[in-house]
Amino acid sequence: MAKAPTKANDPKVARKAAAQQRTAQNKAARLARHVKAHENDKQAAKAVGKPTTPRKAPSTKGNFRKVNKAYRDGAGRLLPAPTFAPLKKEG
Repeated sequence: MAKAPTKANDPKVARKAAAQQRTAQNKAARLARHVKAHENDKQAAKAVGKPTTPRKAPSTKGNFRKVNKAYRDGAGRLLPAPTFAPLKKEG
């Protein structure tokens, strides 16, 4: 039986950490260029030296989560879409 990958020897974890470090360096360099080009930008000047949050990638391609609009029964067969007809009043 193979060993389960741990954080110490998993190459994906190392790549992700390296990518986050590069991203932080790139953001800092971009902010420094912006502040150099726009000396009067007080908001950007206050952000220099502060930690930045890493960008979170979208969960699916296309920026939005896919919505499954198909209705299926327990066996996986497609069902007709509900009509959402109003209920009949009794009495």
